[in-house]
Amino acid sequence: MRIRLLGGLDVTSPDGGRIRFSTRKTSLLFAALVLAGRRGHRREPLAEAFWPGRGDAQARNSLRQALVDIRRAFPGSGDAAIQIEGDQETVALKAGLHEVDTWMFDRKLEEGGPADLVIAADLYRGDVLASLAIPEELDEWFASYRSTYQRKALQLVERLSLSWTVAGSAQELACEGLAERLLVADPTAEPCHRFDADPRQSRSRKCGSASTRIMSRRLEKASRRRARGGDERACNVAADRQGN
Repeated sequence: MRIRLLGGLDVTSPDGGRIRFSTRKTSLLFAALVLAGRRGHRREPLAEAFWPGRGDAQARNSLRQALVDIRRAFPGSGDAAIQIEGDQETVALKAGLHEVDTWMFDRKLEEGGPADLVIAADLYRGDVLASLAIPEELDEWFASYRSTYQRKALQLVERLSLSWTVAGSAQELACEGLAERLLVADPTAEPCHRFDADPRQSRSRKCGSASTRIMSRRLEKASRRRARGGDERACNVAADRQGN
């Protein structure tokens, strides 16, 4: 798999080398094309969203230059595994299903077998573009994708918690691992332990208790960080007063 968006942006070449785009905006444009899938995007809204405040001609020119940079990262003939295709109105990413984590994640959710759900859980390593700083003007563009995949991941925890039949199964381990990653991203999330209230769903209790423990640890660490920050601010204020 050469393109990963779940948990951050990670793109690799056929030989395993890391691909880096020339600017952050080009990286985000590439991510937008990946998330759009094979249907792609119209050029006009892309140019307006990524280069706001510029004239139409200048924005479209900036879009063309960014697409040149992306194409340069994937050289090859017409049968290359990853390509940028388009015309005067639209642009899209062409890639195999197995090249992109979000595409494979969605496919495995659709197929829905126990082994498929385990693969989907392993693919979800964190929120969409979690480690990439997104400018304010583009935050709304990516927010819907982020919330959509978060919701799918939470639903996946529920499906996994109901699918295992024996303790220590692949489904159980995948459920616990996914719940932990979700709680690392958002300590207030409750993807599993709401099922503990229903005795008919006893198979989910281990997943729920693991989630509760993880969330408690995260909240405790956050509380300690806030306390340390408060102590440092108090010391700074005292030092300022002494200096005056």
